[in-house]
Amino acid sequence: MARSEELRRTAERYYADFRPAVEAGEEEPEAFARAGERSLRELEALEGAVQEIQRVAQERSEAALDRLRAANAAAQRNLIAVVVSLFLIGAALSYTTVRMVGELRSLYAREQQTNEKLARSEERFRALVKNSSDIISVFEADGTIIYHSPSHQRILGYRPEKLVGRNVFELPHIHPEDFGIQRNFFGRILASGPDELQTAEFRLRDVEGRYHVMEAVGANRLDDPLVHGIVINYRDVTERHQAEEKLRFQKALLESQTEASIDGILVVSEGGEILSYNRRFVEIWSVPEEVMDSRRDEDVLRFVVEKVEDPVGFRARVGYLYEHPEEESHEEIPLRDGRVLDRYSAPVRSADGVYYGRVWYFRDITGRKRAEEQLRRYAALIDLSYEPIFVWDLEEGIVEWNKGCERLYGYSKEEAAGRVSHRLLKTVHPITVDELKEALRRDGVWSGEVRHTTRGGREVIVESRHQLVESQGRRLVLETNRDITERKRIEEELARSLQSKTDFLADVSHELRTPLTMIRTNAEVGLHVARDCPHIEQLEQIAVGAVRMSRLVDDLLFLARSDSDSPPLEIKAVAVPLFLVELAGRAEALARERGAAFEASLCGEGWLRIDPARIEQAVLILVDNAAKYGSTGDPITLTAATAGGELYLRVEDRGPGIPAEDLPRVFDRFYRGKTARSDGRSGGGTGLGLAIARTIVEAHGGRMEAANRRGGGASMSIYLPVAQSLADTPEVRSPIGSA
Repeated sequence: MARSEELRRTAERYYADFRPAVEAGEEEPEAFARAGERSLRELEALEGAVQEIQRVAQERSEAALDRLRAANAAAQRNLIAVVVSLFLIGAALSYTTVRMVGELRSLYAREQQTNEKLARSEERFRALVKNSSDIISVFEADGTIIYHSPSHQRILGYRPEKLVGRNVFELPHIHPEDFGIQRNFFGRILASGPDELQTAEFRLRDVEGRYHVMEAVGANRLDDPLVHGIVINYRDVTERHQAEEKLRFQKALLESQTEASIDGILVVSEGGEILSYNRRFVEIWSVPEEVMDSRRDEDVLRFVVEKVEDPVGFRARVGYLYEHPEEESHEEIPLRDGRVLDRYSAPVRSADGVYYGRVWYFRDITGRKRAEEQLRRYAALIDLSYEPIFVWDLEEGIVEWNKGCERLYGYSKEEAAGRVSHRLLKTVHPITVDELKEALRRDGVWSGEVRHTTRGGREVIVESRHQLVESQGRRLVLETNRDITERKRIEEELARSLQSKTDFLADVSHELRTPLTMIRTNAEVGLHVARDCPHIEQLEQIAVGAVRMSRLVDDLLFLARSDSDSPPLEIKAVAVPLFLVELAGRAEALARERGAAFEASLCGEGWLRIDPARIEQAVLILVDNAAKYGSTGDPITLTAATAGGELYLRVEDRGPGIPAEDLPRVFDRFYRGKTARSDGRSGGGTGLGLAIARTIVEAHGGRMEAANRRGGGASMSIYLPVAQSLADTPEVRSPIGSA
């Protein structure tokens, strides 16, 4: 009984323990679980007790059966109470289990939602990385590449999967000059914490060999279990870098131009703050440093206003311009110290019209004003000249016009002022107006013949001289003209007369050639056929005279062709050494034929572009003259050498030389000096030999000189242009042309 009572009390205690929890609706699964476990242990104890009762009941005697039955009934009642308790415990456990299942389902649903959100977030992240304009890279601590975003191929052209696993410091992508920057950047990242960002800028090469300026931001995520690497974000800032470089250049250029300007520049904001000024502004106004350091326009204005002749008017004008920001101003400011400043002011606006302030330019024009005053005095003197003289500005037209211009061109000074001269006078220059201005800027002077048209429409030819005069930045041209219209008319008439004479000589030469040839031929035939003819002496004189006349006709014909701009030249390139050898042989033969000794001293290198036969003709003329007028028995000397880009050929004799009064005219046609006229050996020369020689030499771009040699005798020299190589031989461009 005692045991049964104990079991009953235990069941009631369990029931008492669970009932409050069940009635309170306690939702803590762990409390129910613990209570359930205790109930199961107690139940096991009860089952053991029941088994013990049954065993004891069997061992009891029949006498105790009633008591046992009573006890069994009590035990059954207690068991019913226990069963009821267990039922209640099971109900509680079922309720708790249902609640736990519901919670688990709720937790599972929330987990599903969370996973879906994570998946969508990861998808968005991958899309952002894939479409990002930046390169995102992950590296191991030693620089081995773990990951490159797709932008790497889009920007640099390298496929990311080809680079993964390679060391970034072993790739030739980094600019050699920036390799140290990359190393330092990586080291700073390794030494920093996970929340510290490191930045750097260096150049990376793309697959086409072009370098991109990359802005890099890196962080150390080696301790992050999800990343475990160095994360670096690269941004291509090449265009920005170029734009910044261009902006820096433009800023530096603007500052250098401002400082180099001859104008003093001051920029003032709308609120009266000095935004900028240059050194020239301070120099012009002698503003103290402390005044400029205040950066207040009022302080500067208070200082400079004391330097002008009209301080009240100056300040009023400045105030007016500040009150009317849309206006510009250009004025001259006289100063108390005698200087004159040119002042220009304009508003400073952005491209869209936003007003920022006002800029002031000051230029010291004192020198220009003085020059203008001096020019006015000169103009008064120029005005007295009979020759047409005027002054014009390269930018502003005619500024001075004298009486000579009014007489020649018919325009008054008032009508010409400010007009562009070449338009007013319809000027025809041998060069373009732009070429004329360029020549003036380059050389400062230009001379030539120009044609002008007067007010009445008459064309005049003037010999013009232009001289550039610069004063305080103003470029003026002093143009002096001389009317040569009448002289040109006379020259043209003379040229026509000379042409008529040339044509006549050419015609006569052609007409004389045929009969002279017949006379010479007949005389030579007579001498050959009848050697015992009594008229043999006359025939010889006829033959010699015909030869001389034929030579004279040839000379006249050559000069006539030369005068008509068509000398018969056959130009070709000739090596100097070979030409000298052949020339010396023919000169020596001529000298010996004339009964004179001959000496030669020849040296020279290079190439000539000449007609060898004509140059030889010119030299032989000199040799022939030397033989005629030199002393009997004395040698004729031929010297040749190259120097200063020229080949000179010099023929010298030991004769009486050339009288000083004849030297200037020895090359004139038909001129024969006193020595030639008095020397019977000359054979009655025509005076054409040296003229022909000079014509030939000048047709080759050369020159001739005549002099008397020291110690007696004449010296005749020929100078021809020579080149060191065949490719450099100069083209022959003689003033009389070539055949």
